[in-house]
Amino acid sequence: MGFWNNVKKIFMGSKPQSKPVQDESCIMRPVEPNIPFVSESEPKFKTAQTTYQELPTFKYDISKMRFLYHADPNDDIYGIPIEYRNMIADDLMQINMLLDEACTKCSVVPQRRIIKEQINFKPKREMDDDFTRFVYTPYTKTGKISKYPYFIKFALNDGFLSGNGLFGDIYFTKDNQIGKAWLVSWSNHNCYTINCAIKEKRLQVTRIDVATAGEYSKTCLYNYNNK
Repeated sequence: MGFWNNVKKIFMGSKPQSKPVQDESCIMRPVEPNIPFVSESEPKFKTAQTTYQELPTFKYDISKMRFLYHADPNDDIYGIPIEYRNMIADDLMQINMLLDEACTKCSVVPQRRIIKEQINFKPKREMDDDFTRFVYTPYTKTGKISKYPYFIKFALNDGFLSGNGLFGDIYFTKDNQIGKAWLVSWSNHNCYTINCAIKEKRLQVTRIDVATAGEYSKTCLYNYNNK
């Protein structure tokens, strides 16, 4: 939703219909429209599309999370309770290895680190998408059982609005292992996208692309399949 989808349109080859914005506002996350945001003072349990009795066993108990809103038809978005934030942080810290690998494979990729204290678990304003949350996605868009039944959208308090920052999606397999990742690193208004997947029995960087703010074209800097 929101800013995430705009970036994905750039790196998945689908051009938006409207003319791209040419100033610095194009690097800001817009407010999400019509999201029934649930504040922490409200009850944890809201009506989600899947009942808690149907949920598989994950290391994160979804029944303890606050349901926030539906995203895509098969996605339920949850806020992350305090008791799980250290676990989430530990999972996110594993991504630093991939960020280091991206710099090794392509020297122009800016050096980035996920710092535990910078992980943002609350939106700065209601209905913003600039916070870390849990996404339960049991089915694909075609109705098949998802290979990655849940993922974490993460965002950091790291100066994103000034043209530098890091965010992304971390996808988990049914056995609670990180199966793939989509990382976005901004530096001097250039957008570097790092895709990671399991290759040769390990999670590694598979593709790196770059685009400039205000432009809807990308340049491939590294491709695992071309090595």
